[in-house]
Amino acid sequence: MVSAEAKTLLKRVDVDYVPTKAVAMALETYDGDFYDLAEFAQQKKYKGNIDQIKNASTLKLKSGEEIDVNGIRYFFIAKKDRPSMKLPPPEKMHPAFKMPSDEN
Repeated sequence: MVSAEAKTLLKRVDVDYVPTKAVAMALETYDGDFYDLAEFAQQKKYKGNIDQIKNASTLKLKSGEEIDVNGIRYFFIAKKDRPSMKLPPPEKMHPAFKMPSDEN
């Protein structure tokens, strides 16, 4: 059994529905082959790299093998992990203003 830990959560997205300026971390072909972006020659993990991949005709692996861009079925993009909107306990909250006291 193989176990691994990842610092980034990945989300599998269809090629036609990739959000703009998403960062691809990996891809899967229609043949079921899974490729990490680090396996490709001249590919970097930065914003907009999906546009660069889609505009190319083929992608070249470091091993010399080439993959047709039209054969890509899914991109695995970095999922933005949003923190939950939990409020601190009332005793730790700082009120924005104080209620006026009674003037007697």
